[in-house]
Amino acid sequence: MNRKRTAALAAAGACAVKRFTTFVILAVGLGVQLELHAHGAHEHGIAQLQVAVTAGTLQMHLESPAINIVGFEHPPKDDDERALIEKGLADLKNPALFVLEPASACTFVKADVTSDLATAPEQNAAPAGTGEVHADVDADYRFTCRAPLKAIRVMLLDRFSGIESLRVQLVTDTDQRSLTLDKTNTTIPL
Repeated sequence: MNRKRTAALAAAGACAVKRFTTFVILAVGLGVQLELHAHGAHEHGIAQLQVAVTAGTLQMHLESPAINIVGFEHPPKDDDERALIEKGLADLKNPALFVLEPASACTFVKADVTSDLATAPEQNAAPAGTGEVHADVDADYRFTCRAPLKAIRVMLLDRFSGIESLRVQLVTDTDQRSLTLDKTNTTIPL
């Protein structure tokens, strides 16, 4: 891993590192080569989604600047901003953000969502000399499917207007590729 990627993961917190490592281990353990691209540590308007589909399991890991999800990335200044954080993180837990074809008979197992903003104390003014604040949001999703998936329609771009582009890294038992989704192309073909 390069230094920028390592720094970004460290900033996201130990919990996010653990989940991302679990995702990588799952993909590697299933005999899939996972190619990671460093797209830059933090780009507003852009989010990354790693997708692993294998043996009846769909796992996804989303990384996004908090501004894409809640509209800002500084510690909350008041109750209204705290409410925006809570709503954004709650909305990310909704499995309907991923539309899976009924023939695959997929069942939602769980979603884990974390952000530095969720635990940040309220702040009336930015501390002097701290420079820019960059907060991220991480989400992990797991589904089980009784039949093969043919596609995943991703509703993140519809729900979160701050996400203009979604960089997808896909691994399956037989394939590995990357693609970019936008507001006009929201489907990951498998």
